[in-house]
Amino acid sequence: MKKIFKITLIAIVLAFATIPVFAASVFVSINRTTVSPGDTITITVGIDDPEGLVQADFGTTGGISSPNGNRIVSRGNSDSLSFVANSSGRISVTGFGEDLDGTKYPVNRIFDITVENSTSEEGDGDESTESGSGGHTGGVGNGSSNSGSSSTPDKNKNPEQLAEEKAAEEAKAKEDAQKNPLISSFNIISNNEKKFGETLSDIPTAVDTWEYEYKLPKRIDSVLLDVKSVSETTTLTFDKEQKFAEGEKTKDIVIRAVDGEITQEYKLKLTRDDSEPVKVNVGDKTATLYDDEALDKLMTEYGFTKEAIDQNGTASFAYQKDAMKLQLLTDEKQNAQWLALDKTNAAKTVVYPVLQDEGKMYLLTAPNPEMAKQTYGGVAVTPKDLDFKKFEGVDSSLKFDKQVSVWNLEGESGMIVNGMQTTDSEPRLYHLDNTQKLTPAFVAFDVTSSKTTKVWAITATVVAVALAAGFGAYLYVNRAPKKRKDVNI
Repeated sequence: MKKIFKITLIAIVLAFATIPVFAASVFVSINRTTVSPGDTITITVGIDDPEGLVQADFGTTGGISSPNGNRIVSRGNSDSLSFVANSSGRISVTGFGEDLDGTKYPVNRIFDITVENSTSEEGDGDESTESGSGGHTGGVGNGSSNSGSSSTPDKNKNPEQLAEEKAAEEAKAKEDAQKNPLISSFNIISNNEKKFGETLSDIPTAVDTWEYEYKLPKRIDSVLLDVKSVSETTTLTFDKEQKFAEGEKTKDIVIRAVDGEITQEYKLKLTRDDSEPVKVNVGDKTATLYDDEALDKLMTEYGFTKEAIDQNGTASFAYQKDAMKLQLLTDEKQNAQWLALDKTNAAKTVVYPVLQDEGKMYLLTAPNPEMAKQTYGGVAVTPKDLDFKKFEGVDSSLKFDKQVSVWNLEGESGMIVNGMQTTDSEPRLYHLDNTQKLTPAFVAFDVTSSKTTKVWAITATVVAVALAAGFGAYLYVNRAPKKRKDVNI
């Protein structure tokens, strides 16, 4: 009992114990700020999170240059850049460190570099390290602000010259900081029923670039903007919801970012896809041919190619594989239907694509009215629910008829379906087992009179071929007594 009490007490103490959470911080260090002409200076930017990363841009004035560019982007938690100093000047550092959780910590540093004559006291060995946020780091040489615009030693310059050089250097550092974006990316999210809540594009920003553009996918006319700043101290001003009005083709959006003395204005141009859809005549009705990049990608995964075709003089397209040509048509209410086309590209029959694993597909069709009246072993046609989730993933606004009539047999016998494989030019009867395997079927339905048996199967030619092959490639579904529902292979 005492042991249980001790364990319970420890659990209560742990439950109320305060667990400290430590925020990461960035640091910027320089190996020295007082050097001789031609000496190398190294600046290191890092974050104290071992799993973090850093990014920084460098600006220089005077006789200071970097042989390796002016930017570091590191997947490690620190990186360095070297500079050669031929005369006094300044190095500015702007950027950020990012911890494992994605939190960004801004960097904004300035180092004054003093280049002395060989007879002067050198500053080798001096090291300056800055961490945290904000602030200005001065040189550790003679304490004055120096410019490389003149080789005249600072001691020979009057106060006015020094003040002018210092002002010029500060202006240059601010100009460099102004070029570094306060925004990291523009996240564009669908606010339409199609792809609702999905990210359509995440556009990254670039240094000294203030105008961006994006063309919306078809049937998207309303989006939400999620603008991500580099620092939590940045104030963003923009309209989050963007809805295109009737007939409006473009939107020019202004995003304003302010952080301290830095103010930036971005322009994001959104263009609506206003391409005219293809209209297809089906009987006495006109439907719209559904055209979408996401559907193209899905059909490609199942071995179909998008082929341009002619339909009564109208430029159109169909998804084609083997002998199969398919189109997805919609009406004004987004009711959607797949159609198989014949050799003349005319609509032949409504089909229900069934997508399987490993890029496999078969199609079901509704039996014709006469066939639908038939029974097999007393089993009449019943509606079967189909899975259209992958097609709905392309566009959730599409409304599919998800039922087709089949002869659903008992137990493990599977079902008899009217359908097509991509190699078929016409629908025919298949046996569909419980593993979703299709086998061509020769079906003898129940006798409707004492002298007549209704047989709905393959053509006489195919029957003859099947009989000659001993039904090696076909399933024979024999007419069974009323109380029997077997399938014989």
